[in-house]
Amino acid sequence: MENDNQNQLAESPTVASVPLQPPPKHKMKLWKKILMILVILIIVIGAGIYFLPFILTVLHPGDATLIDDSQLTLQKVSVPDADNGFYDLNKITPTMINVPSNDQKIAFDLEYTDFTKPVQWDQHLVDQVLSQNQQALSLFDAAAGKGHVQVPDYANPININPNTAEPPTNTWRSAARLQAIKALSLSAQGKPDEALLEAAKLNKVGYNIINGHNGLIGVLVGLAIRQLGSQTILRILPFNNPGKQTLETVRTTLQDSSNNLEGYKDGFRFDYTNISNQITQTVKDGDVSSFAYAKYAKYGYYYKPNQTKNLFTNLYNSQVAAIGVKCDLAESNQQLNTTLSQFAVDISSRNLPFAENAIGKNLFSTFAVSLGSVVTKECQNDLIANVAQIELAIKEYEMDKGQLPNTLAELVPQYLTAVPQDPFDHQPIRYSATKKILYSVGLKNQDLGGSTGNDWTSMDNPTFQISF
Repeated sequence: MENDNQNQLAESPTVASVPLQPPPKHKMKLWKKILMILVILIIVIGAGIYFLPFILTVLHPGDATLIDDSQLTLQKVSVPDADNGFYDLNKITPTMINVPSNDQKIAFDLEYTDFTKPVQWDQHLVDQVLSQNQQALSLFDAAAGKGHVQVPDYANPININPNTAEPPTNTWRSAARLQAIKALSLSAQGKPDEALLEAAKLNKVGYNIINGHNGLIGVLVGLAIRQLGSQTILRILPFNNPGKQTLETVRTTLQDSSNNLEGYKDGFRFDYTNISNQITQTVKDGDVSSFAYAKYAKYGYYYKPNQTKNLFTNLYNSQVAAIGVKCDLAESNQQLNTTLSQFAVDISSRNLPFAENAIGKNLFSTFAVSLGSVVTKECQNDLIANVAQIELAIKEYEMDKGQLPNTLAELVPQYLTAVPQDPFDHQPIRYSATKKILYSVGLKNQDLGGSTGNDWTSMDNPTFQISF
């Protein structure tokens, strides 16, 4: 039995030992791979965006060299208080101006001084209004007796900034219109000498405002007041015969208060100084919180102060250079519009991350404006002031000779030292004895022999009828 068991064991197959195998690897699912790749991409892109300003600043270091802006330097002025008409004009408050209004709420003074649409003269109403505004008229008269109109805060250019308070120039214009009505009223009462002398005060005050480098707003207000004076003189001349001494005095006043090129340039210089001071202060304080993209200003790539200032320097240099040379800045305006269009593309959301000096371009796009219309207004005001001088001389000639001159050359040298120029082409103002007109070639610089219409500022040839 025992042998049988041993035989069975001997005959049993031998069991071989099996080595241990490692557990099978599990393959990563596809979605997990995609998620991981996306996470890595986000990290890389985020890091790229974060470090992009640093990288661009390293690749484009430094700033531009400043352009010469000596022609735009606004000088400090020193005007004695006793000779500064600002203090008189500044006492004229809006509540001091008392004028009636019609049903459409159009102010009386605007109606009576809109010479393109003359109203029927109501002497009783005029007397009433002038009586109610004696205080304002007295202050305007005092200002006309001074040699300057200078806003004290504007005397030192370093003080000029966007926060500097502006004077109440609208009130000044209202007082000027009342002054014009006063002059017209004297004329209506048969007092041409007093009327002309009162009208000439408008030219002097307007000139002093322009000459006081009171900013572009001051220039525009001064132009409006001076133009009102010239227009009022032209309205008075056809009625009655003033004394020859009055004609000469008023003509001299106009000659002394016209063609003020430096005053015009100072208006542009003021505007440039305002912007320049703002940029300089920004760099000094390191604060551009009021600018777009402010958080990027610390990176030199996105804010280059010199490049920014040069943009404004080029713009204002070209505009100041045009004053007294040409009246139409259409070409300059087109160049500015092209630049602004390009900057709009540069600082668009798509291109902004790679826009060099993005903050400067944004500043320029915000504050740079076409000022060609101001230059045109300056030419128009010089024109009508020169026309008024000529008509004063023609009036005196007519009183002496009993007729109008055949040519303006006949007025020289007894009545005029020289024939005043047409600011649009720098030639003597045109005159037609047969048509009894004085005219300019206008913006189109074309001699059409004069134009017709009620508003000379919109004529191809600004034309003025001699009505005496």
